Amino acid sequence: MVNEQLQTQPESIQQTVESDANVHGQAQAITVLTAMKPGGSLFSRLVLGVLQRFPWLSLPLVRLSFIHFAHWGFITHIPDNGPPQAKERLKHHYLLFESNFNGRWDDYIECFAQDLSLQMRLIWNTSIGFPGPLPVRTFEDYIQKNSVTASYYWSAYPDATTTEVLSALTLHQRFAAFRQQVEFMSAAEFKAAYEQFLTEIQHHL
Repeated sequence: MVNEQLQTQPESIQQTVESDANVHGQAQAITVLTAMKPGGSLFSRLVLGVLQRFPWLSLPLVRLSFIHFAHWGFITHIPDNGPPQAKERLKHHYLLFESNFNGRWDDYIECFAQDLSLQMRLIWNTSIGFPGPLPVRTFEDYIQKNSVTASYYWSAYPDATTTEVLSALTLHQRFAAFRQQVEFMSAAEFKAAYEQFLTEIQHHL
């Protein structure tokens, strides 16, 4: 079933990537499923384990504030319900990539290719047909051909980036503390405290 899906995907490239089912407000979902070379899942697990163990290797991804979420997973078998259902044996293991982001999907892919070129190469190099992250256009074509349309997509904050949501939460907490701090201040003391508060939280506004 998975093999058949991958073989038929290239016939509907644009519809898959740009489908309304993948979009909620300015938020967009992308799901990519790629067949892996023999032993590829073991190597990719090792790479992802290293990235998780040393978070500084993924700092460029964290700095891309329009990205809500990015996740890699592995499909090694298809669950079955037991007899009389026959077990389905996969010809390949599959790498599953899921992400949510704001903006155009091609801008998103370009940022991944440019800012995380080495990481993308290490993770996806185990997938069949992976052309490398650069040149970007070739990488975009590869992502298009292996994209899967979401059955349902919803975002709690469809018009906000991750940075904006985190800033809003931080501002809410800081303002609550500020209200308690200034409750019994004189006008002059409040003015000084308020100006200091604005200076400290201005990058969250």
